[in-house]
Formats: sequence, C-alpha cells, structure tokens
Amino acid sequence: MDDVGVARTLLVQPINMAFDHAYVREAIRAHPTRFVGCALANPSAGSAGVEALRALLEGDGFRAARFNPALWPRGHAMDDDIGREMYSLIGELDCVCCFMCFNGLRARRDGDPRTSVEAIRNLLEAYPKTKVLIDHFGFCKGVEDESFGDLLALSAFENVMVKCSAHFRVQTSETSTREQLEALLDAFGANRLLWGSDYPFVTMQDGGYERAFGIIPSQRASVRALATDAAYDTVLGGSFDVLFPK
Repeated sequence: MDDVGVARTLLVQPINMAFDHAYVREAIRAHPTRFVGCALANPSAGSAGVEALRALLEGDGFRAARFNPALWPRGHAMDDDIGREMYSLIGELDCVCCFMCFNGLRARRDGDPRTSVEAIRNLLEAYPKTKVLIDHFGFCKGVEDESFGDLLALSAFENVMVKCSAHFRVQTSETSTREQLEALLDAFGANRLLWGSDYPFVTMQDGGYERAFGIIPSQRASVRALATDAAYDTVLGGSFDVLFPK
C-alpha cells in the first residue's frame, strides 16, 4: 500500500479462512486508520449466523459483510429468510453488503429458480436502506456477457456501487475491462465506482498489487469519463471514503 500510495483499503475475510475472522480482526486492530473490515456472512448457520454477523459488525472494526451465493444451502437463494435478516441487519447498522457472485449474476442455486441478480434485486427493493457494493465487475466477462446488462440496470438503485477489481478474473481481451469501465461510468457515474485489487489472489495471476493498482491509470487516457482529475480521483479513492467515512 505504501509503495503505490494507497492510504486506506477494505480487508475482506478470505474464503480459505472460512468464518474464523481472527486474522483480519487482528490486522484491523493493528492499523485501525488504514483498514476497514468486510466480514463473511454465514447463512448456513441460520440464526446463529445472523448473531455472529451482528457481533462482528457491532464491535470488531467490520463495516461490511460479503454475501457469497455459493455459501447458501442447496435450494436457497440470497433472498431467503436468513438472507433477508442478515441484509436488513447490515442496513440497520449502517454497514455495506458486498455481493461476490463468483459464478456470475445469472447463476442459480440447485433447486432454486432465482438467479443471483434476481435475489439482489429482491433485497434492494425490500430494504432500500442497505448500501450495496458489487464485487469484481459483477463477474461479468466483458460487455458482451449476457449479465452485464443486468449489472448496468442495477444503477437504477442509488445505493448500489460497483468495485472495478480483479480484472484478471473477468478479462476477455486487452481492452475488455476498459470497455466495461466506460459503460459503468456512463451508467453509475464515478462516485459509485471504486478500484480494488483482489489481493492476495492478484499476486498469483495479475502481476501483483502494484500492477493491479496501475490498471486504471493505464486506461485513463482512453476512457473519456476519467478525463477530469475529479472523476479519476473519485474512482481511485474518493468514492471509498464516502462509502466508508473516516
């Protein structure tokens, strides 16, 4: 972070550590002015999962929670009763719900007819107070991806923001994430987009943290909506500070 000039960042509980948040909690406590924590919601634990999430969001430096649809029990979608209880709680505590739909916005859980984006829309409509951040371009693979239009349509909800992160996960060509960034800027505006690295996974697949930070600067010259310093600075940090004020 120091090497590339990143002052603050969101630390997301990594899936390989499951629901033991001790490592991220320790990092936040060591650097409270630099790190904001994102907990991992555990819907399979039912009511106990709701209370565990409450404890994290109320007292451990966590100000966001990740919804990963793959963690819901078979046949359930993110807008089931437990999902709604968790999502409502996140809003009540003035925190942020981060959707990480690894298989894309149109993926379905076995036995449930709802796609991830349908579940997200249902939650947005039922609980308009909860702030939302869509991770990794919504896992849309380029502007031709059939679900990219679904992502753009979520701009109708003023509380939805998109993280332009993990370019290596969604890239289909050298220009595909630039094309996505342009379309997202037109739909959401700079104040509802923010850069992210997908560290530590980026160190294995995209040249490391420094190169990940350099992607949007390298795209700036060809992205009309980033021409002004204000828009550029907003995507690279200003929108983060609004979403997670100091």
